Formats: sequence, C-alpha cells, structure tokens
Amino acid sequence: MVYDDGTGTPIYVPLTGRRPAPEGLPEPTEATYEAIRRVAADHPDWGPRRIFAELRITRHDIPLDVVEMVAANLKSALRGRERSDP
Repeated sequence: MVYDDGTGTPIYVPLTGRRPAPEGLPEPTEATYEAIRRVAADHPDWGPRRIFAELRITRHDIPLDVVEMVAANLKSALRGRERSDP
C-alpha cells in the first residue's frame, strides 16, 4: 500500500494480512454465537463488518473482534462440512 504525505515522497507500508486476534478476547456466549450465526445464515455473502453493523442495530454488547472470530469459525466449519460431503 502506498501513502502520499504531500511531500512528493511516497511512503511504502507493507501489508501483513489479517491482524492477530487480541489477547483476552472474551469467549462468546451461546446467545451471542447464535445471534451472529443467524445473521450470517440470513446473509451468506456478508462479511464480519457488515454482520457487526447489522447486530449493532439491536445489540450493543458484541465487539467486532468477537464477530470476526465467530464468522471465521463458521466459515471454516462450513468448509470442513463441504469437504466431508460425498
């Protein structure tokens, strides 16, 4: 990624991919997991940020990091199920 600071010299910042999960991330409760799963099932093409925005309408207790973690777990579980299907 290239930033321009206005001096004419571009600043190169290497992209490292996904950021690591923060330390001490709370384990989602069953109700939290179910709320995220429900929105993800209703809108399979949405990513974690859009799911988070939808949940913010009705719930304000779910952090984005938790939504990202649960969405990644759901996606990997779905991929594993697709591989095991004949």
